[in-house]
Amino acid sequence: MEEEKVHNPFKRSPIIPIDNVGDEHSYRPKKGVSKKILEVGTGTLLPKTPSIVKVIYKGYITATKELFDTSNEQVVEITLGDKEYPEGFIAGVESMKKGERSEIKMTRKYGFKEGLIPEKLKDKEVKGKGLTYEVKLIDATIKMDLNGDRKIIKTVVKEGAIGEVPNEADEVKGKYTNKN
Repeated sequence: MEEEKVHNPFKRSPIIPIDNVGDEHSYRPKKGVSKKILEVGTGTLLPKTPSIVKVIYKGYITATKELFDTSNEQVVEITLGDKEYPEGFIAGVESMKKGERSEIKMTRKYGFKEGLIPEKLKDKEVKGKGLTYEVKLIDATIKMDLNGDRKIIKTVVKEGAIGEVPNEADEVKGKYTNKN
């Protein structure tokens, strides 16, 4: 009998990697997205779609190093999975810890898709070119899709310590909204 795979958003690796400045990681098939750590962050939870993150960023066309987008050193709030940002940008941010600053590079496959290039970038000819973002993750509201269907979302209010488990005195608050 074949075992059914169940989506488990709480499953964590028992070993949390220790990141160092200069470490490089590759993501997505055929290494289409890579990240180089410029400043090490803290914490154990990584933001995943649909988490809300606060970032400061600059975007460059990789080949020419031409700046094409920036948050102008202002903190910008982004919902991960938002189509306004390239898939490679989202993949890189999903691998960052709070306070981390990294350089995220992506091939054109993980850049802006046809029809999704923001109006302000159309004259910069970024379509089909590799992109590089320097991103600092300032903060994140960690949200977990409990069933993998975006219907039940858990928001982490306070991150616990590694190995810490709830007990009888702990309080859980919930809110249910019927959207039908």
